[in-house]
Amino acid sequence: MKRTFALFLAVVLAACSKSPGGVSAVPGAASNLPTADLSTPDSAYVPVTQARQVWVMYDALSGDKPSDMMLWAIDPSLMGADPFEKKDKVAQLLPQLHAEMATAKDHRYIVWVDHSGRLAPYNFDHHAFGFASALMNPPAMVTHGQIAGVSLIDVAPTNTAAFEWLRVPDETQARAIQARLSAGWIPQVKVWAYVQGATKVKGITQALLVQITKVQVLDPQGQVVLEQTQK
Repeated sequence: MKRTFALFLAVVLAACSKSPGGVSAVPGAASNLPTADLSTPDSAYVPVTQARQVWVMYDALSGDKPSDMMLWAIDPSLMGADPFEKKDKVAQLLPQLHAEMATAKDHRYIVWVDHSGRLAPYNFDHHAFGFASALMNPPAMVTHGQIAGVSLIDVAPTNTAAFEWLRVPDETQARAIQARLSAGWIPQVKVWAYVQGATKVKGITQALLVQITKVQVLDPQGQVVLEQTQK
């Protein structure tokens, strides 16, 4: 069983290619995904804090029509509605959702707090802290990170290699950060990204495909302790 899985994983990994610019291709995604304009100012990034935003982005970029799961997430009263009540409620809801989806297609720069994000202990070989986050799962796997508590849509970065290690070459600075981590500090990690598309990974898992453009590690006062940007 383990050997069969290992062989399967090796085949999938071998199938994952690199697109121009070093962006890893996620299974089920086109290799010609659009990429971020790295000169985009922070003010253009939209904070994602609500589940509705995640569902709207997925449907807008996947081309899927709003699913029952999406509609239930946005209006829980639909779950208990009879067919006629559901029809009336959906008819009222869809025009606004379609307007939001149209906007989402043109505003793909987002920022959110990665609640799974942690820093691994300092690594002297890489002169960096490991970015220990669900976002960093390899492309061949199914489960990635989540935004706004939405468990049914994964967030799958296509450029994980650029942020696997958060580099701090200055050992004095690294020592101070490590001391705080060793004392039990759990940093807040903000992720800035460009939404490249949306698809079903392996035909099953709904996923937003994103290019991470910046990661910030913040202290309790919201001050930036560590920042790394896409080069």
